[in-house]
Amino acid sequence: MADKTNSRSVEPEHLLLGLLAKQWRENYVPIGRFLPAGQTPEILERKIFSHIFRSNCQIVSRVSHQHGSVIVPNELLMSKKTKLVFKSVLERAVGPEVNHIGPEYLIFGILVHRNLFAARILKESGVTIQSVYEYISA
Repeated sequence: MADKTNSRSVEPEHLLLGLLAKQWRENYVPIGRFLPAGQTPEILERKIFSHIFRSNCQIVSRVSHQHGSVIVPNELLMSKKTKLVFKSVLERAVGPEVNHIGPEYLIFGILVHRNLFAARILKESGVTIQSVYEYISA
């Protein structure tokens, strides 16, 4: 998702967009399990895209003024925030009862870091860390 939004690195909101993608939801709907009535993945997608494009416009403006042009790397890097999410996922997914790390672990990893934009969007939409924790602990 980061490459489709012209982002310079993979941020936690890109992970969340990937989990919200229609082709993903048709086969496996992890976020739908945690959303209250009235909230849809499409609402979350719109909020995240709006945030990403607003942020990218600020970055492009700042970079183009400083350097005269914008250089987009061939390979996207994971941001420090995204690395923190994966670290939380790996810490939670320890033990013999865990034989794979599913999308619900990514949702949990995002929610653990309350200050992330992706976590705020999930919380504002009614997704709680407790409901995700209960699901992955079951």
